[in-house]
Amino acid sequence: MTAPLPLSYWARTLDTLLQDEFARAAEAAGLDRGQWHVLTRLEVGAVADDSLRESLAPFLVGNDTPDAMVDRVVGGGLVEHRANEYRLTDRGRERVDQVEEQAIDDIHSRAFESLPQEEKDRLFASLERVASNLGWKPA
Repeated sequence: MTAPLPLSYWARTLDTLLQDEFARAAEAAGLDRGQWHVLTRLEVGAVADDSLRESLAPFLVGNDTPDAMVDRVVGGGLVEHRANEYRLTDRGRERVDQVEEQAIDDIHSRAFESLPQEEKDRLFASLERVASNLGWKPA
C-alpha cells in the first residue's frame, strides 16, 4: 500500500468513479451524460426553469448547453414543462429507476467484491460517523 491519501482525495475519487459508472449505465440505456444529469436533478422533484439550467452548468461537455440538455429530455418524453417548472414524466421516472437499479447492482457487486459483509458494514458506519462529525444530520 502506498502512503495514506487524505479523505478529500478518496471522496473526490469515489465520486468521480461513481458518476462515470452511472453515466456508462445511462449511455447503455440510450441516455447521454447531459440527459442523465437532467433526469437525476429532477428525480427529487420539480425544479424552476432558471434553477434547473443553473444546476446543469457544471455538467456541460463540449458545445452542449443547458437548454440543449433540457430540450433532449423534453423531446424524448422523459420530462415535462408546466407552470415554469420542469418535472419527470412517468416515463422519465421509469427510465431513472431502470438505470439506477441496473447500475447500483452492478457497481455494488464490483466495488465490494473483495470486502466481507462485516468490513463493508464498518466502512459505511465509519463514513456516517465522519459525516455526522462534520455536521451531517439524517433526514
